[in-house]
Amino acid sequence: IGFLNRGSHVRVVQGAPFLMTFSSKIKKKYFVYMIFSKKRNATYVGYTSNILKRLNLHNSNKGAKFTRGNFWALVFSKSFISKNIAMKYEYKLKKNQVLRKKLLNSYLLKNK
Repeated sequence: IGFLNRGSHVRVVQGAPFLMTFSSKIKKKYFVYMIFSKKRNATYVGYTSNILKRLNLHNSNKGAKFTRGNFWALVFSKSFISKNIAMKYEYKLKKNQVLRKKLLNSYLLKNK
């Protein structure tokens, strides 16, 4: 016996019909983020599935080439349930200088 009931996520293992394992569908989240370097007076926009790990990579000179050699602070982040949607939003944010400036000004006002 071996079946997977997709509605309840119950799996019966072949050879052991009384042994059931429950699998949870874990949705992976994706984040679009904007970071700021005071030294360069510059922002950087990207996407990731692990925002803390990615920020640490940027600050340890292992991130994107543009971000190397500077300390970066997280200015903005937004979560998405789909990588595709996150990538589309990242593209829009990269191109929208007005929105980036608003987000940065909001961050700077809060962190005086």
